[in-house]
Amino acid sequence: MPTCPGCQQSRSKRDGHSPSGRQRYACRSCRRDFTVHSGSAFSGYRFPPEVILTALRWYFSYALSAQQVMELLAERGVVDVLVREHRDTASAEAFFRQAQERTAGLPEEVVSDYHQPYIKALQHIWPDVLHRRSGLHRAQGITTKPVERSHIPTRDRLRNSRGLKTTATAQRFLEGFEALYALRHGHVAGVTIGCPEHDRVRQVTAAFLRLGRHLRRAR
Repeated sequence: MPTCPGCQQSRSKRDGHSPSGRQRYACRSCRRDFTVHSGSAFSGYRFPPEVILTALRWYFSYALSAQQVMELLAERGVVDVLVREHRDTASAEAFFRQAQERTAGLPEEVVSDYHQPYIKALQHIWPDVLHRRSGLHRAQGITTKPVERSHIPTRDRLRNSRGLKTTATAQRFLEGFEALYALRHGHVAGVTIGCPEHDRVRQVTAAFLRLGRHLRRAR
């Protein structure tokens, strides 16, 4: 029997079917009714996951407003981010810890500008990791200009949305935008850079749908 998404216990029994026709189960521990899709991030929405994922892909990939995405759907019938209130050492340490938890590993080097909280946090969290200061304005030697310019696509996308109103909204938007950016630029397995454009679009779409199927509702 499937695990209950509420109490995470396997003590369940069949209990008829849901209005959509799916097999319904009743948890013997917490007495909650659920289906195998109840733990999905898309549970409770009337649109299929594929439709929701398509709308998200359009919204995060292109300079479209929510209204424009809705109109496109009416016609027709997938990096790490942490947003905090303050740009201080505590926030930088929280970001490094989150990155380590999500990647389950340590980087060989970290690139940042001269902002001191980044440097202090790195020395405290990963003292053995090499730190490379941004070289955007250097006349010679190693440059990190691509890293410094990586925020430009995000800024261009937000211009049409007139900015972000809350920290929570910023966190949700930037995580989605960075995930799609990584997919489209071949930073995720299964997407090949250099192949014909139509093939790459198909790969990005397939990878995005695969990632979407594994999304689970936050508890």
